[in-house]
Amino acid sequence: MRSREARERSRTTSPGAGARARTLPGVLTTWHTTWGVEVVATALAALYLRNALHVTGWPVIRTVSAIGALAVVVVTVDSGLGAAVSRSFAVGVVVQLLLSSVVPPLWVAGRPGELLRRGWSERVSAALDRLRAVVRAATAAPTVLVVYALVVVLTRLTAFPVAVATNPVLGVLEQLLWLGAGLMVFSTALGAHRAAAGLLLLTGAAAVTTAGGLVLAAVPAVLVPAFSPDDVHRGGTILWAAGGGLVLVIVAALGCRWAMDRPSRARSGRCPVH
Repeated sequence: MRSREARERSRTTSPGAGARARTLPGVLTTWHTTWGVEVVATALAALYLRNALHVTGWPVIRTVSAIGALAVVVVTVDSGLGAAVSRSFAVGVVVQLLLSSVVPPLWVAGRPGELLRRGWSERVSAALDRLRAVVRAATAAPTVLVVYALVVVLTRLTAFPVAVATNPVLGVLEQLLWLGAGLMVFSTALGAHRAAAGLLLLTGAAAVTTAGGLVLAAVPAVLVPAFSPDDVHRGGTILWAAGGGLVLVIVAALGCRWAMDRPSRARSGRCPVH
């Protein structure tokens, strides 16, 4: 009896501890199957590997990068991280960063579009080139940055996370928004002909992420009252710290590309890290 009373007293006097106790074990030990994600990831992996095996000289590092991106998606969604998003704002931020800042650069570095063009017929390659031209025209850097900022504001600085906690469909939409926004940013930035343009876009995206995290860390109880202030504060800290760290990665990667952007490399415009 005394032990039960002690547990009740502990939960009453330490609300944050109860939330952590429910969240951490789930993150570490809970796994579930999301068939839609697994089917799509498996299909993309099979298509990528099929073409990689048929294209002579295709670098292994690109294959590892692309398959790694798909693996991160599956682990993020099917592990306890995906299940804990509705219970912990901070875990939701971790999922957001994985889907918007880890998966996209890995996938883009794998150059799936180039592999697809080289692995199929000339007719398919020509159609892909036309599609690529349309997408590039519709995803100018300023437009991409505005879209990314809107996604961050909607999913982090409004009551949207509260709705996600009670509606699984909105949870899927939220994950698609993060993934889509990240893919737009990184494909546009790393595909830019001039490194300066890519650097500015990625720095702008990192600044948006950092600013959103600082706001959450400063006034956690005002913006997302459904979660505990400590939880929101932790999420905001993760958001701005990761955003600041992303800038260093951007500078290193695009600094390499900028150094290679010389007349002798003008036709390819490629950096070894891309």
